[in-house]
Amino acid sequence: MIAFRFWSRFGAFKDPLSISQNITFSLPPKTAIGGIIGGIIGKTPDEIFNDDEYFNFGYSAVLLSPTRKKSFAQNYISKYTERSYYKINAINKCLLELPLGKREKAVIENFKFEEEKGDYKVWQKPTYRELLLNPNYLIIIQDFKYEKKLKKHLQNHYSVYPVYMGNSEFSANFSWVECTSNSVKTDTLHSFTQEVENIDFRLGNHYTSLKMATKSFGQREYRDYKQIVVSDKAITLKKSIEAIKLLTPDGQYYCEFI
Repeated sequence: MIAFRFWSRFGAFKDPLSISQNITFSLPPKTAIGGIIGGIIGKTPDEIFNDDEYFNFGYSAVLLSPTRKKSFAQNYISKYTERSYYKINAINKCLLELPLGKREKAVIENFKFEEEKGDYKVWQKPTYRELLLNPNYLIIIQDFKYEKKLKKHLQNHYSVYPVYMGNSEFSANFSWVECTSNSVKTDTLHSFTQEVENIDFRLGNHYTSLKMATKSFGQREYRDYKQIVVSDKAITLKKSIEAIKLLTPDGQYYCEFI
């Protein structure tokens, strides 16, 4: 059993089922955690997605702080990674050549420059995004194929590749958490459950239903989706189930694994 704290100022775990909007999960999905721990131990995406046994580990997560999100619209420049420096200079040059009154209008209307006319074809595409604010999680892993190596790297706060909170623009940090665990019967869980029909919904809890993949292969082909309910407070069940009781220096948690 491995536990580590994982946090950042911002984060985003895009729901792959969303199309026109970048909606983020409240918790990092198992597939994202697989990529994160792969980066810590030095596994490339090709090595991860072409290993049929890689995602055969148990995963659970606990919210260490309430989920806070920020929604906004963001403009993306088409093919912004292609010749970005030259395109930005072209935009500035063309805007400066416009009369002062038309510059503002060009910016507001996402002014287009056509390559056929000797300029650069650049436009902006507005996209609605959700971000996590100050995400902070306790991640628990069991029966991982590379558990010894992961434990060593976590204890030494060493990562082969940079660690991100979902997107490469959101650098993240992690720290090893000492823990002991044992199997118990419980009617309380932190912070999610698959026992959707077994939840005793309580006033004051904020519940969110999510459908997330638990495995990914080949060219990021997501599989084995699980329906879970996430809560910002402890989840109470109508009937007790088998779960793992995790003891850490900061408290105890009852966890279900997927």
